[in-house]
Amino acid sequence: MQNDTLVWKKKYLELLDKQEKIEVSFNAQTQLLKRALIRSSMAAEGNDQQLDQQLQTLRTFLRKDINNSELESHINQLEKAVLKSEANLQQRKTLLDSTLTQLTLQLQQLHPAKDVQKELKLFEKNLQNQLEQPHNLHNLLYQFKELQGRALSTSSTLGHTAPAAPSLFSRLFKTAEQKTHEEQEQEQEQEQEQEQEQE
Repeated sequence: MQNDTLVWKKKYLELLDKQEKIEVSFNAQTQLLKRALIRSSMAAEGNDQQLDQQLQTLRTFLRKDINNSELESHINQLEKAVLKSEANLQQRKTLLDSTLTQLTLQLQQLHPAKDVQKELKLFEKNLQNQLEQPHNLHNLLYQFKELQGRALSTSSTLGHTAPAAPSLFSRLFKTAEQKTHEEQEQEQEQEQEQEQEQE
């Protein structure tokens, strides 16, 4: 009987030790997950003001012990903010796609050099795929700026614009100068006639 008691006691101690190790491992994993969520939430900020507020609240909750009901309530609010932010982001992408497409078409209508026309068409073709990568937005806008500069500098229409019509003041001054010149010629003719008559 005593031997059985010792066996069960040994098994109990082994299970207790195993349970303690599991708890230590679980707590360590929980802390790692909290750190990862905090870092990820900080990296996700800057796209939507309402989402930023929810992420800040999430970090506050993660840094202290809260009950599951409070955390669950906040997670529900966070999910709504994420969905709304994604919808706003898609709207911005659509608007930017439409704007850059229109500007690219306008540059093509300026009839730039052939190599620039080719690059403008390629830029327009790849525009939607480029916008699907938010981290590539800066590079995308830089490409458009460079193409815009080359299109304007090699345009065949901007360099052959019709001369501007003379302004009203320039036309009036020109007419006055013509009248003054004609009057001087008439006076010279009259003086010559008078000299001939005196002779």
